[in-house]
Amino acid sequence: MASSTTADSFDESEYILMVQNKICQCGNIADVRITKSNENNNHGKLYFVCANGRCDFRGWCMPRRIEPKVDQDYNFHRMVIKEMKIMKQKIEWHDKVFIFTLMICVFLFVKYIMG
Repeated sequence: MASSTTADSFDESEYILMVQNKICQCGNIADVRITKSNENNNHGKLYFVCANGRCDFRGWCMPRRIEPKVDQDYNFHRMVIKEMKIMKQKIEWHDKVFIFTLMICVFLFVKYIMG
């Protein structure tokens, strides 16, 4: 059975809406809001409004693209873990080089002291 998405079951927090920014009469980028009333059957439609409330700019907003939201925290954590593994490998290599260099210095010092 095919599943369908109704207005009641649609979770907008799972999607990112890509819109073309509009400039209001104040010269600022307008905010995008969602209508809450059902007047004229407009419930849930997107519209532009002045971000500062200084002018009476309004206009309907049509998304250019709708994309599923990607958990950016998950991607960030994966990137950090990958970088940490690389750093750990570099530190381990530097530690080995340091210990090897220290051993050579001790050997040369002992050889010098013993004559």
